[in-house]
Amino acid sequence: MILFYTEDALALLAVPYGLAWAVFGLNLIVRPSSPSVPGRKPASPLPLLMAS
Repeated sequence: MILFYTEDALALLAVPYGLAWAVFGLNLIVRPSSPSVPGRKPASPLPLLMAS
């Protein structure tokens, strides 16, 4: 019972955590590159995948 409980708890914690990272990643990808940051290229999914 303890194993099932901890797995359920981890799943419940992982859902909002995963959603938050998905929204954060989409914001980085969709947002146009800001000219205020020097040398910044348009965001692509590749650095995000490598960083995760």
